[in-house]
Amino acid sequence: APLPRVFTVIDQITKQSDALELFVAADVANFTAFARGTVLAQDGDYRYTVRHDEERIVFPNPAVKPGLRAGLLVVDTTRETLASLV
Repeated sequence: APLPRVFTVIDQITKQSDALELFVAADVANFTAFARGTVLAQDGDYRYTVRHDEERIVFPNPAVKPGLRAGLLVVDTTRETLASLV
């Protein structure tokens, strides 16, 4: 049987203020993939841009209160991913 896919959390989008714009559809599915260079969020001077070849968003929610997590970013866990995190 194939091994299950494993993901590594690499970052999160934190809502800094009520000005947060999350540039994904309101009904985007968990683990939707985005390519390097895609701007996913902006909040004042803060901007989250995808830095890896592919990142996936989990639990996107721009309606949280400022200071709380508005989304997690994950990548597929590979030997290379693990090596870069250590």
